[in-house]
Amino acid sequence: MSQRHPEPSSLASLAPGQAGSILGLDVSPELRDRLNALGLKIGKPVTVIRRGALGGPLHVRVGMTELVLRRKEARLIAIAPSDSLSA
Repeated sequence: MSQRHPEPSSLASLAPGQAGSILGLDVSPELRDRLNALGLKIGKPVTVIRRGALGGPLHVRVGMTELVLRRKEARLIAIAPSDSLSA
């Protein structure tokens, strides 16, 4: 039997409490530098804390850092979903 691996998706598709590892950032070099400075780097685990209503921003945790991202940018961050991470 083969082990099933989660399908890659975007950070914007995760529900509150869901976590994943960053696979890639499909953004401009300037935004990539900014996101990297905030801790959003390939291979890092990220957890969605809450989602804004009506397509609002996502509140996420990367390591000890919490930040808010527009869904437009969150859709450009490829994620390998995993189980929830303990806080």
